[in-house]
Amino acid sequence: MGLFKSSDKEKSVQRDIDAVTANRDRLSAKLTEAEQATARHAASANRTEPYEEQMAGEAIRLICRTRSRERLRLRCRL
Repeated sequence: MGLFKSSDKEKSVQRDIDAVTANRDRLSAKLTEAEQATARHAASANRTEPYEEQMAGEAIRLICRTRSRERLRLRCRL
């Protein structure tokens, strides 16, 4: 009876070790995937920044044009 108990404990410990190893491998794969996604997003952000700055500049120019037209209209009415 003593032999069965010790082998059950060994099996239990081995199952725990296997579970921990599987979790470690799974988390390692997720970490690698997250690091790659971060690098992709950073590269994408670096590519789109100049475009966004250009679009912001265009928006500011349009606002200035609209305001100057409104001022001209007001001056003409006076």
